[in-house]
Amino acid sequence: DLGKMTKLYFGTESETNNDYFTIERSADGRNFDAIGEIKGAGNSNEYISYDFYDRNPLNGLSFYRIKQVDFDSKFEYSDTKSVKRKSGSFTISSMQADGNLHIKTDIEDYTVHICNNVGQEIIRTQMNSGDQTLNLVNLKPGIYFVTIGTETLKFFKI
Repeated sequence: DLGKMTKLYFGTESETNNDYFTIERSADGRNFDAIGEIKGAGNSNEYISYDFYDRNPLNGLSFYRIKQVDFDSKFEYSDTKSVKRKSGSFTISSMQADGNLHIKTDIEDYTVHICNNVGQEIIRTQMNSGDQTLNLVNLKPGIYFVTIGTETLKFFKI
């Protein structure tokens, strides 16, 4: 699922004696951990683009840098770049014929509020984490709103 990853990309104008790149990530901008490696081109006089997917990005602010390592183990670091991931978002599927509402999210421990079109709370339920399915077969047809955290989405029960 690309929506849960952070894509990093960079390029080189030329490479001399370039063995590999180590992708490093930090939550505080000071303490970095290696999260991946990309093979370098060795020697090149043309532009080469590289990309890397952080498959388990941190929520909120993350710092990334690239450590370029030569064949003789000499290395240097790129500038540090920051990425801010919006956490707390979710999506819902349209109401299925089976009466289930499918919630897709990476939020941990959240409360789902479902209100009717005049704002009355009909359902409040606690979820442990991640994607969940709510059975709404007993809801009357109409317009409803599902709220998790500060985000609200509208759906129709047929």
